[in-house]
Amino acid sequence: MNFQTCRKIMLCICAVFLNEVVCIKANFGTTFDVSWELITSEPAIGITISPDNNYIAFGDPIGNQLSIFNIQTRTIEKRINFPETFKEGITFIPKWSPDRLYIAVSTHGVVHIIDLKDGKIVQSYSKKMSVVSNIEWIDSSHLAILDPTGYIDIFEIGTGKTIQTIDLGMQGESISYETFDWNAKNSLLAIPLYWSNTIGFLDKDGSLSKNYTYTDIKGHPKTSCFPATDEISQIHSITWSPNGENLSLTAKYGMTICSFGTKRKLVTQTIDNDSTSTAAWSPDSHWLISTNAYDPTCWIKVFDATQAFVLNATFEGNICGIYSIDWSRDGSYIVAGGTTELWIGTVK
Repeated sequence: MNFQTCRKIMLCICAVFLNEVVCIKANFGTTFDVSWELITSEPAIGITISPDNNYIAFGDPIGNQLSIFNIQTRTIEKRINFPETFKEGITFIPKWSPDRLYIAVSTHGVVHIIDLKDGKIVQSYSKKMSVVSNIEWIDSSHLAILDPTGYIDIFEIGTGKTIQTIDLGMQGESISYETFDWNAKNSLLAIPLYWSNTIGFLDKDGSLSKNYTYTDIKGHPKTSCFPATDEISQIHSITWSPNGENLSLTAKYGMTICSFGTKRKLVTQTIDNDSTSTAAWSPDSHWLISTNAYDPTCWIKVFDATQAFVLNATFEGNICGIYSIDWSRDGSYIVAGGTTELWIGTVK
């Protein structure tokens, strides 16, 4: 790609790095603009930004190591190693606590709680013959831990004990619960429910929310939130918008938005037919970015939530294999991590 090619694209903004041009091809209207910087050429499969926006934590599942990166100095300040032996296919998920004191890391079937004052593991969670597919902080004292066999444990940081277990109601060898998201704004946990083939919304006590649930002709509780292909098993990630009004579903056959309107009404729309693996919202819920880690064409898309989720921009170039994206709480930058690289996008 060169500048001549870029100039032929309407409303195109170009940036040069690593001898390659990346173009932003935008629709008419307000254009999302960002410049990308390669931070490190090492694995960054799981990423999380500190609540004060000053640090990035990212993980290397093969090396079983967590790195703490300082945004201001552009240096790695700390590396934390974990004792577990590497297992192929096991996820590495770090999540910063809301009070900034801890990072929870799910690695190789164990969840470690790290005290950031000294970088030491202060508590660990594990279950015999079990793995962990995802984790989410409910508040600074409680962590929700998803077991792919169909259970959610609520782990209390102060006591180091599981204080509640939520049974998702359907287990089996062919069923694997991989993703969920907790929305503190409206106290709802969203998760795929295999027995209803829709997204379920659980209240804080673990029961199905009556606000968004109806009963079908067979007597099964369902919601009107479901992926583009109506196949719950194809969902890669679920992400709430910060204002609690929209839920993004990334899946093998596209990306879907479930919007929460007035009078407890849910509206579902498909906004992209390309396979999508992960997405992240801007802190003001204006923008939604997405990518596909398995697409060799290498792209990051930006959708405008204020304009019915119209595609606003596409970044194309050498930002490839992105498994996780996060957006700083002040909205000033985006972090994209993959199998071999970590990128920071400064929002202009």
